[in-house]
Amino acid sequence: MKVRKIGALILIFVLLFVCLCGCAPDYDRATEKLLKKSKTVNFDNNLDFVEDEDRTSVAYQIIRSMGIKEKIGQLLVIEPDVLLSNDSNNTYSVTQYMRNEYEKYPVAGFILMHDNIKNPSQLNYLTKELLTIGSIKSFIGVEEEGGDHLRIAGTNEFSLDKTPAMKDIAQNGEPGEVKQAMSEIGKYLFTYNINFDLAPVADVLTAKSGSIIGSRSFGSDPAKTAQFVKAAVEGLHEHQIMSAAKHFPGHGSVSGDSNIQSIDVNKTWEEMLESDIVPFKAAIEAGTDMIVVSHLTVQKVTGDDLPSSLSYEIMTKKLRQELGFDGIIMTESFSADVIANTYTPGAAAVTAIKAGADIVALSDSYKEAFNSILKALNEGTLSMKRVNESVWRVLKTKEKYGLLQ
Repeated sequence: MKVRKIGALILIFVLLFVCLCGCAPDYDRATEKLLKKSKTVNFDNNLDFVEDEDRTSVAYQIIRSMGIKEKIGQLLVIEPDVLLSNDSNNTYSVTQYMRNEYEKYPVAGFILMHDNIKNPSQLNYLTKELLTIGSIKSFIGVEEEGGDHLRIAGTNEFSLDKTPAMKDIAQNGEPGEVKQAMSEIGKYLFTYNINFDLAPVADVLTAKSGSIIGSRSFGSDPAKTAQFVKAAVEGLHEHQIMSAAKHFPGHGSVSGDSNIQSIDVNKTWEEMLESDIVPFKAAIEAGTDMIVVSHLTVQKVTGDDLPSSLSYEIMTKKLRQELGFDGIIMTESFSADVIANTYTPGAAAVTAIKAGADIVALSDSYKEAFNSILKALNEGTLSMKRVNESVWRVLKTKEKYGLLQ
């Protein structure tokens, strides 16, 4: 009787194991099949959009030799924890398992969260490991704005002055003070091998109540906010830190959080040009390296309810073509409920890239997104030229900041 019971229990465990393994997506096997199929596809790798003077650059030599897997990787940024195995809670260092995962699914870079930041020596070691985890050095980013949004200076183990909220600094009305504050942030980011800051906030705060932007904004006056945004970009650049102005096309006039729920900016483009867009123009003129596009909808502009982070009208027609921004367009994280509850990670990633995003920010769904991009390329629903355009912008920026050496 005991033998039968033991046998039955073993059978149950075996069946559970098989079921669990069968139910879990086998991304590695799917990726292998997709990569194998890609070798049979005649991709158009024409790089005619590259200017003649850039054809002697390191970036150009690299893009010409890159495989499809490496190109897809340069379209994605993730949190370091995404590379961890399910049974690991090590968020402070790079393990061999993480290196193996990166080898299979490379990315353009990483965005550090609170769980990745413990103390100065740990952070220095982590960022060095992440920077050189692949053959092309990584973007290493963090949200270090000032006020309550200081992932590093806000951690007690770091003996750093806590930069006040931008609204408080801007109250004195001097762009020079903002430039100095962001320069100080840039100085310690550089020390810890971090090369881009998810800042400045370029939103003009005009919502009467309920705004999640609050003191993160420089204020309610578009022209003054533009001056401060320009100063912030310049301050970061003093220490070779890339800037990422956000949250295009402007989150300051609405109440609520567009990461959680669908929120529409009830304005025409002409109205936005007079207010929300003014600081982004200043950021572009100051040479911001990236602009982060929000999940806000702007139905009076686009004529549909697509989030801006998925909108060709917003990212390509308005930001790229009309405003003339030639830097990196990055989406806000697609782990946000407003995206994750409506779209699959793969569909969102492919749609965003088609619409003009250069880099998609993801969390634990990045393998699915990776495979969906690969599948779309294989099937011709996403063109290699469109991918090459974004990879080229990423590589050009990396070369500018010494990440291709």
